[in-house]
Amino acid sequence: MLNKALQLIFAFSFIIILLGCSEDTERFRSEAPHFARLTAKSLSDGSPTLRVGQSFVLTAEQEVRGKRLDRTIYRWEVANAADWTQRYTKKLVYDKQPQHPTDTLVATTPGVYRITFTANYNPSGVVQPKSLTYNLKDGGGTVSLNASAVKLQVVLTQTIRVR
Repeated sequence: MLNKALQLIFAFSFIIILLGCSEDTERFRSEAPHFARLTAKSLSDGSPTLRVGQSFVLTAEQEVRGKRLDRTIYRWEVANAADWTQRYTKKLVYDKQPQHPTDTLVATTPGVYRITFTANYNPSGVVQPKSLTYNLKDGGGTVSLNASAVKLQVVLTQTIRVR
């Protein structure tokens, strides 16, 4: 009888501990931002028409900001555009600077180019491991998210046209 009572107490205690941990896990969860679109605008007139020799800015717009993210490394790449100039923030602490990532560029040749934005986030909380891919809202690109216990990586790809 005593053995049964101890088993019930142990089972009940275990359930209480699990429920308490799930609340903490939720409250202290690190999450990557959810990106909605990649915009490109001319710095001279704010239009979406991009021209050779004129500065323009690419912005990875976050629909939902990330949570509990520490050291972050950003990388912007333009396929087949080695001689373009680029200016962007490479390293930051996301929770202190959660603004939309941007890259300011000057194109040297017209054409259609594939843009790849990669963000590597170091979590400061609990991460739910997962992998998923979704389309940007404007239909022009995709976002891939890979989350592990020690890193969250987001890769956004889209094409742009320069005239």
